[in-house]
Amino acid sequence: MVYVAPGLANGIPYDAAVWQAALDELARLSAADAAPWVAYGTSGTILQAATTNPTLGAGTTWSAHYRRQSAVSTMVTVRMQFTIGSGFNAGSGSYRFLLPFQASANAIAGGCGSWYINDSGTQFRTGTVTINSLGIYCELVFDGQTGGPISSAGPGTAWATGDNIRIQLDYEPQ
Repeated sequence: MVYVAPGLANGIPYDAAVWQAALDELARLSAADAAPWVAYGTSGTILQAATTNPTLGAGTTWSAHYRRQSAVSTMVTVRMQFTIGSGFNAGSGSYRFLLPFQASANAIAGGCGSWYINDSGTQFRTGTVTINSLGIYCELVFDGQTGGPISSAGPGTAWATGDNIRIQLDYEPQ
């Protein structure tokens, strides 16, 4: 494909105002795309369980989102990490992770990301991130296994100090 600058084809004179408007729009779009990651929540608000919420003890957590908007759609990318520390309490029930924005009905329909757990000293485990029917939480489902989402029972073995959960998902917000 050959690029022909507007205003130069067919003997039409160059228009500096048109070029400046195009450059201004390009700068605006580039700035919007370079929007920063925004931290949200705490381990007590993001990591929850169906019955009793877990506590990380001396563990660490971080979560951030990046919201991109175009003329036709809006998408949110979310990254979370949890490292279990001493004093961890697993709580009880299936784990769920709070999203920064409620998901659209389209996003609820299927998997939207991936996760892995470093089950320290045992193995790495992987799976798919799904969004629950309310559109406010995501859940982690093992790849290639039956059963429900990750829970207080652990990722195959009981949770232990040093276990690490990393999550990344993309979804359309309401």
